[in-house]
Amino acid sequence: EVLHKYAEAEKLYLTVDEPDLAINMYKKIKQYDAMLRLVKQFHPDLIGQTHVHLAQELEDESSYTQAEQHYIAASDWKGAVQMYRSRDLWDDAYRVAKTHGGATASQQVAYLWAKHLGGDSAIKLLQKLGAVDVAIDFACEQQAFGFAFEICKAAAKNRSEDVHLKQAMHLEDEGNFRAAEDSFIQANKPKEAVLMYVHAQDWDAAQRIAEKHDPESISDVLVGQARVAFQNRDYSKAETFLLRANRPELAVRYYKEAGMWDDALRLAKEYLPTMLPQLRQAYEQEVGGDVPLSSQQVSGVSQAGAGRNTAAALLEQARAYENNGNHAQAVEACMKLMPGDLDDMALAGVYQNAAELAAKFLPTKASTVTVELCQRLLQMDQYGVAADLFVAVDMLREAVEVCVRGKLFDRARELADELEEPELLDDLKAAQVEHLQHNNEADKLASVDVIAALDLYARNGQWAECMAEAEKHGGQVLNKYAALHAAFLLQQGEPGQALKVFVDFGAPSTSSNLNLYRRLLLDLVNDPTSFPYKVWASMRDVMASVRGGMAAQSADVEAEFDRYTTIAHYYALKLAAAEIPGLKELQAKLSMALLRHTDIVPPDRAFFEAGAACRDNDQEGMAFVFFNRFLDLSEAIEDGSLDSMDNTDFLDTDIPLEVPLPDRHFIEEEEREDIKEWVLAISMEQDINQELDKDERGVYVASLNGDTEPCLVSGFPVLSERVDFQRNKAAIREEWSRFVMAVKTSHSVQLEDVMRFLSTWCGASSSMTYAFS
Repeated sequence: EVLHKYAEAEKLYLTVDEPDLAINMYKKIKQYDAMLRLVKQFHPDLIGQTHVHLAQELEDESSYTQAEQHYIAASDWKGAVQMYRSRDLWDDAYRVAKTHGGATASQQVAYLWAKHLGGDSAIKLLQKLGAVDVAIDFACEQQAFGFAFEICKAAAKNRSEDVHLKQAMHLEDEGNFRAAEDSFIQANKPKEAVLMYVHAQDWDAAQRIAEKHDPESISDVLVGQARVAFQNRDYSKAETFLLRANRPELAVRYYKEAGMWDDALRLAKEYLPTMLPQLRQAYEQEVGGDVPLSSQQVSGVSQAGAGRNTAAALLEQARAYENNGNHAQAVEACMKLMPGDLDDMALAGVYQNAAELAAKFLPTKASTVTVELCQRLLQMDQYGVAADLFVAVDMLREAVEVCVRGKLFDRARELADELEEPELLDDLKAAQVEHLQHNNEADKLASVDVIAALDLYARNGQWAECMAEAEKHGGQVLNKYAALHAAFLLQQGEPGQALKVFVDFGAPSTSSNLNLYRRLLLDLVNDPTSFPYKVWASMRDVMASVRGGMAAQSADVEAEFDRYTTIAHYYALKLAAAEIPGLKELQAKLSMALLRHTDIVPPDRAFFEAGAACRDNDQEGMAFVFFNRFLDLSEAIEDGSLDSMDNTDFLDTDIPLEVPLPDRHFIEEEEREDIKEWVLAISMEQDINQELDKDERGVYVASLNGDTEPCLVSGFPVLSERVDFQRNKAAIREEWSRFVMAVKTSHSVQLEDVMRFLSTWCGASSSMTYAFS
């Protein structure tokens, strides 16, 4: 073995019956085929385990292809998939899963791959692999509903309701019924929401959903309430629910199962006469004897309460008792009438009279009678009458609760004010806010809780109303919702509109807003839209305003936003100069100055614009260098890496070399091909100097290098004759003079606006005297 004669060493190891030593020898020298041959010969039960062990070692050594072979040989294709996944080698992970795991496995890997990528890349991948629907199903199984909705929005809008339904069922299992309700509604399955609340015995919620979204389910709610009432032996209430649901046959069945034949026969005679003979026969067979008289003549009050045909008799009897001064009997007769025996308004009047009699003549029973009658009134949705009855017996807290339940908030507030209990007023306000929020009545909510109303407007995307209301209150309230509105617009990919929010409502220099301003600038420079001068001028003014507000708080943040202001100023001035003949050179200089900010400005955009500006200014050599860099960056964007970039031309400049690559190209492929053809044509011309221009310092002309200040007008380094301004700003004398002359002679509104800004930013003026150094 020491002499590397491994075949002979193997023979000797086997001769002395030590195959494991031979196996270890081959393992040490990484002759895995020979090693596996011996394992298969002497330890066939360990061959799979050995393949896995070798695969793991090769994986650690980054020999992924060989590791994959051993995982497959060990029938452990999942190990190979996991190896590739953990190293972001998703193409290989998908290939292995598809080849060895089948359709389901490859679809799972496609889902995980897409989730890893996120955004547009994920959608494109799923569409390419034909796995959109499967990915949605996997996302729902993993409770990744946000990702499922993202896929639906971009590629499968027809699946949105399905995802909402699965989310609703998950939320229901979690006990989050309110959120589940919203999802059921969005899934267009209101009946499922009703049944959920019926199962949870939340009758008010079930009734609310049924009335608003699925009137046909109202009977299901009533039947559910009736079932619970029967279980609780509250037969009169159960019967009322079933009659309101138009399900008398269920009431008959429940009475029959409970052995309450009198009531079963009574209901059958009144509502289901065709069923009566059969029911009588069943009674005689089970009980024996004749059918009870009470089921043949409706002359009294049954165990479950008076039927409709006895209502008139009971009312007559109650009046007679009252006229004779038998007030207790009059109240008792009135209370035998149950919801459903009369129409709600008439019965509410009966109950109100009974309560008044009890309060006046039966003071010891007045509270008990009132509570019972009010419970029935609540079943009939007669909240105002119930509140009046509670007030009559000085039960003000109960009256308030009834008003809240009936959404009679003004009346509830009047009663709560009488109690002078701050906690009760807070509870009342919270209930009213919840009700108005649920019904999306933000306009009314504003008079109760402004912040809640503004949140509701924002949640519903009613930004015009939200900002109009917030503007009434100003200060922190306005700032908060302006920031929320701008953030929403940025999420929607509308940086220009987000900027307009800050222009219209102000951009406060609060630390909580700084990231929003940063994102606003980044989104604006990354947007391929050709924004007009007004947009960039507004961006410049906003950033300058924020910078000014941070001056006394943080020097670092002030410097950062001063830089953002400079970038926006360059873009605005470029656009203003584009309207004036003779300022092409200024446009080119500003485009070159922006190259030092390519850690913020997308590098492909900056180099494309610099190349185009130099080409238009007949600086073809500089244009060649910038366009060439642009093409290199385009390839880097395709590769997703800067590793192949040649930085030789920019080593001694202030242009950043390590910059973030954008997710997408700034210009379309057709225009990129035009640039490529131009570069190729220029490369063939010998008389063009294909390198960066240098100045008297011997360095790239636009490079600041060291402590040199950038010119306020062109962005080029201020080297000799200069004009100094406030806040350490300066300009090259010649550039400043040319700019001032253009302002005065062109009568350009945009150039005048630039001058106005410079006056505000650093005290510059077209009539100032110059100080040269």
